[in-house]
Amino acid sequence: QDSAGRIWIGTFGGGLNLIEHLPESAGLRFIHSGNILNNYPIHVCEKVRCLYEADNGVILIGTTGGLLSCSSDFARPEAIRFYHNVCEERYSSLSNNDVHWILSTRKKELYLATFGGGLNKLLSVNADGHARFRSYCVEDGLPSDILLSIREDNGGNLWMSTENGISKFIPGEERFENYADERISFRVRFSEAASLYTSWGDLMYGTSDGIFLFNPDSTRTSGYGPPSVFSQLWPL
Repeated sequence: QDSAGRIWIGTFGGGLNLIEHLPESAGLRFIHSGNILNNYPIHVCEKVRCLYEADNGVILIGTTGGLLSCSSDFARPEAIRFYHNVCEERYSSLSNNDVHWILSTRKKELYLATFGGGLNKLLSVNADGHARFRSYCVEDGLPSDILLSIREDNGGNLWMSTENGISKFIPGEERFENYADERISFRVRFSEAASLYTSWGDLMYGTSDGIFLFNPDSTRTSGYGPPSVFSQLWPL
């Protein structure tokens, strides 16, 4: 639901739908690219994964074909203008078109989780809707470039479920702490877009075998550095 009270639905195959309440309790009508949502790029963005409205009234639509945006300030659905950001051969573009998750932090920073391009931070958007991103991937410390969801804890840290365990991102330091499968006593297969930060401070992630729950404040990385031991010497 957006700030104007309208209900938006993202479908995985039919693109974006807007619910319209017909007058005199005549029911509902679904507005989509097949009727009057004329400007929606259904040919490349038919599979919608997530929706989010930013504080400035911009609606963000994560799809398998890139990131769409539009204003929530419109009078007629057929007049909505959509801006499309995709992965391009430039440093500041979206790092992957498959957007799994959109998160706005307490500091009003916007992050995207992508399926194959790691973590993307929105830097700016110009008047034409073209966005600049800072991307973080395996080379920057992530355990996997396949991210499934993101949650922020009370300390402002971002916790991501990935294809290779849990990763914690500390934005102020641009540093990752990883909790890969070998550090967990059992193999975890995380589900897409299934996570929750509870009111009592626990993180919950959906998996193929139930719910994976932990308290981020009690999670620590090991500072132990094993000594070097020469077990055998071979003469040259």
